[in-house]
Amino acid sequence: MDRRHGRPGPDRTRSLGFCGGRILGAAAHPTAGHCSAGGVHFLAKRPLPKALAALFCGFGVAFALLAGAKLAAYIRLFGFTPRRVAAGWFLTVLLVWGVLLLVRVFKPIPAARIGIAVLAVSFVVLGCTDPDRRIAEATLTRWEQGIDPMLDTGVLSACGATQYSGEEKEPLLMSTTTRLVQDGWFIGRSLDDIYKLYNYYRDDQTVYTTQLDATHTLRLTVQGNTCTAAELLTA
Repeated sequence: MDRRHGRPGPDRTRSLGFCGGRILGAAAHPTAGHCSAGGVHFLAKRPLPKALAALFCGFGVAFALLAGAKLAAYIRLFGFTPRRVAAGWFLTVLLVWGVLLLVRVFKPIPAARIGIAVLAVSFVVLGCTDPDRRIAEATLTRWEQGIDPMLDTGVLSACGATQYSGEEKEPLLMSTTTRLVQDGWFIGRSLDDIYKLYNYYRDDQTVYTTQLDATHTLRLTVQGNTCTAAELLTA
């Protein structure tokens, strides 16, 4: 400070000008400070060395790949379920996040924004593909082709292909029932097994019926506790 004139001295003026220029420059380029960090911080204030950060990201990518490979092998052996499909989706998103973070170590990109966008878009796409119907169809196909010796009614129930799932699942129930009748699944099946999917009513000693929707009825002929014939009737 120049005591005679009450003005900042030349050194102070240059210092203020330099700091002001840095602040204005940062305001004009909001990503400049972020890009100049040149590393990934994780939980520390100082960025990790690139080699160590890349190692951490590589472990994340390797974990996602290994878990995905094991899940794919399990699905190949035992088929799809809603939980396995959800796990596969999450592992895919996790793999994308790991790759984005690995790229972020060496190149400044908006990895967080891209990762959130991938999460949101993939979730919407997954919901639009009607996974319940696809899983139920795949389960039926595996049984029809002899890959699975027994039909997994638990998967069909989880997908909503039963009479206990409400009106919104009636199209899936109808398509599933049509294939089961054509493939002869009901023949030789006990009423207890059928009751896992259908809420039937007894008309007389040997006939049971159940209303699938407004126009279709499933009619079962029973001897003792075993179904001997199944018909899909249209009103």
